[in-house]
Amino acid sequence: MFLLVTSIALHMRPEGRVFVTWVRVAWDLVFAAVCVIVACNLRDSAWRIHGYAAHRIGVSRLFTPTTVRITFGVLGAIVITEAAVRL
Repeated sequence: MFLLVTSIALHMRPEGRVFVTWVRVAWDLVFAAVCVIVACNLRDSAWRIHGYAAHRIGVSRLFTPTTVRITFGVLGAIVITEAAVRL
């Protein structure tokens, strides 16, 4: 979906590109909010991700709720920074 919007934006007038930029910033902020929710373990989201993946083949013991929280925290910080740079 995002690639489609981006490819359409390359052929738009400047006003359309501004709109697509704002859509991308909004998407980044929504994704960053989800990352922060997982990083803060609201509603046991990190435990749910761990529990879902723990029953799959090939998951090592290093995949813990703590690593899920740290990974999503770092990812959320990166996405928030990227959204701030786009503004």
